[in-house]
Amino acid sequence: MQVQEASEFYREEFKDSLLYRTLADEERDEDLRKEFIRIHAIEARHADFWRRFLERRGVRPERVRVGRLSLWFVRLLRRISPALTSSLLEFNEMSAIIRYYDFYRAYDLSEEEREELREIIVDEIEHEKFFSGKKRLFGAENVRDMVLGINDGLVEILGVVTGLSAVYVTRPDLVGMSGLVVGVAGALSMASGSFISVRSQRQVNETRVRLKAILRELRGESIEVEEVKESELKSALYTGIAYLCGVALPVAPYFLAETTAEALPISLLLSAALLVFVGSLISLLSGISVKKKALEMLVAGMGTAFLSYLFGTLIASLFHVPVQ
Repeated sequence: MQVQEASEFYREEFKDSLLYRTLADEERDEDLRKEFIRIHAIEARHADFWRRFLERRGVRPERVRVGRLSLWFVRLLRRISPALTSSLLEFNEMSAIIRYYDFYRAYDLSEEEREELREIIVDEIEHEKFFSGKKRLFGAENVRDMVLGINDGLVEILGVVTGLSAVYVTRPDLVGMSGLVVGVAGALSMASGSFISVRSQRQVNETRVRLKAILRELRGESIEVEEVKESELKSALYTGIAYLCGVALPVAPYFLAETTAEALPISLLLSAALLVFVGSLISLLSGISVKKKALEMLVAGMGTAFLSYLFGTLIASLFHVPVQ
């Protein structure tokens, strides 16, 4: 078990080293490029530790193959959103810290190995702090607003159109229009709620900053002005627009099909693809397993659609709604 985990650590550190080298080669920001090169060298040193660790135990590390698709995905993510890239790298470092610490406590190591591993854990903690700071600098909170807005719009409107599909079987246009009306109302509601929430939090933070300044002044200390960066307008726009983006996929097929029986499968398929994508983004922003979160989102979204369809069927039956 010890050797198996060490082999996995070696592969991951080797891949991370190549990843940071790739990011450094394509980075235009000189300070960030230098940081990527520095972390690349550190990760290469970590990989060398695990290689020596395995060789001392008579195990020759396997040749590491890095998929081009993985590197292409990270490069693409970096161009689309620096915040998401920083979140992904931060998640990698957080995961490494926890696993290395568990390994550090679980196994008997030589004093030299224990000291080297302790230094590696400290390195990973410093990397995590760096990417956490970059994530805030790149506006990850706004990206999170967009991702969660898409998710809310998608799940809620998918439930609406799926439920109405059981009632208006021959009127997909009516289902589409109903979903669109509910979607726009929901987007306005979400944007308004986000505006009020962020504004209230900003006002609280501004009060705290002022109280700190008063305290420093009374103590005769130098006063440093702290900038409160929350923008309620930006948060509201991100959330509202993202919500509408989430509405678009489940609603669109109903304007193109002749019956809801034709529109519903397409709507579910498009929504399922978007749920997996959104779940992956949320996992990157939150530092949790991509596979677990994507599956969780898919099950929740499709479960909502299934229950909504059953409820629509029940309502049509109870109130004797004629097939339209």
